[in-house]
Amino acid sequence: MPHTARKKKQHPQKKRIQVEAEDGWTTITFTGLGGSHSHGTRAPQGRTRLAPAEIPDGYSIDALKKDYMRHDETWKSSQCSSELTALFGQRVIKGQGRTLRRIDNCVCLGLGSIVDPFSRRFAHFQLAALQQVLSILDDSDGSHMSKRVAQDPAFNHIDAEFLETQDFTVLQNPEAFEHINDSTFLYAPHCEWSFLLPALRGKPTPPLVLCNSLDPLVSGPLSATVPIEQLETARDITQKNRNCARFPRFEPFESAFNDLSIYWSGNDDPAV
Repeated sequence: MPHTARKKKQHPQKKRIQVEAEDGWTTITFTGLGGSHSHGTRAPQGRTRLAPAEIPDGYSIDALKKDYMRHDETWKSSQCSSELTALFGQRVIKGQGRTLRRIDNCVCLGLGSIVDPFSRRFAHFQLAALQQVLSILDDSDGSHMSKRVAQDPAFNHIDAEFLETQDFTVLQNPEAFEHINDSTFLYAPHCEWSFLLPALRGKPTPPLVLCNSLDPLVSGPLSATVPIEQLETARDITQKNRNCARFPRFEPFESAFNDLSIYWSGNDDPAV
């Protein structure tokens, strides 16, 4: 008796849809089983307004705190955390002098939603690393950052509530850029050049910047692929912040910090 082929049940696959926003940001939306989810990422100009990330059903601020605590413990126990502490203690702070004392505010851009399931793990580790650096900077001169602001169109009300418990004020685009000056620690992990560099044009160069490595843009083949204004801004960051180090490898989740570099000005560099 011949066998009849049985059709396998097809499950709809999640599709990744990129929706660009008019304010220079992009939302990545996943559709398929369970509806759609989105989180913010960084990209050039677009046409539609980016909405805050969706909150999973039943997910609360208490659940977020537990998730973050677990990721924070993973971060603190990592070799990467120890290497980052050594990097700042032995190179950044030691070589900063007067410039370090002028860093009195932090601007965090493009962290991504710490609630959204698709960006949560990235954002938690990146926030844990940021808090460690801020603690190191505070301890170096016994002071406290007078202002900490964060901006990402993907932030929802739980993101904002949690970040407030971490001493951050959440601002709407483009308010955070108004706080960037020559006393700023600019933290922009994986923030696209095409969004970050145009926004920095004409502003004082922050003396401490953590962002996507600018080397391929400034001295590599990519220099011919971007507008001259963005290239000039990138060169300005690397020329005024002559010291540079790659972010250490984070083995538990390498993609959270891959291709990031730290740029800073030392006490023997010209005034910014």
